Amino acid sequence: MGNDLYDRLADAVTRAKGDRPLRLVTVIVPSRGAIRDVLQYLARHGGVANTRVLTLDLAVGTLAAPALAPRVPLPFPYLAASVQKGLADEPGVFVDVADQRITAEALAAASRTLGAVADPSPANPTPLVRDMLRVHTAAKAAHTETHYLPHEAHTAATSRIDELGEVVCFSRRLRTRERRSFSTLSLHVGS
Repeated sequence: MGNDLYDRLADAVTRAKGDRPLRLVTVIVPSRGAIRDVLQYLARHGGVANTRVLTLDLAVGTLAAPALAPRVPLPFPYLAASVQKGLADEPGVFVDVADQRITAEALAAASRTLGAVADPSPANPTPLVRDMLRVHTAAKAAHTETHYLPHEAHTAATSRIDELGEVVCFSRRLRTRERRSFSTLSLHVGS
């Protein structure tokens, strides 16, 4: 990203702070590496006082964790183990391939993706999709008391977005889901 974009970021942070230099501003960046770069640039241009720089995932985690405590994010290995157990207990349409490692890996990856959606049920699922959803539902149900899914984190974070203060989005590459999750962003730099 060029200096022009960083200059526009520094201007956006200054505008967000307005007449209060210690006003909380959160800058959303595309990667953890960008956190360092943005902080260094803002430090040289007077914009780091009470300015947080986070990726969207870090912002979601920061906001969601206290709201969803004592539950914690569901780690992929736990989800994968639950999928594997579900296949062993009730293979359904996967009966011929349930004992193959790749089946559990593929279904666990699908389950992780489905965890970003509150209700992933399609209108007319095929038997394959219906069984995939059954495995997903059983795998996530095994952990609902102690862990939360990404869609729950995004919902909790969105309801607490005011705790980020003024928000500046510094990315040309936010995915549609990310833009929708934080549709209340006050400023957008670089689009």
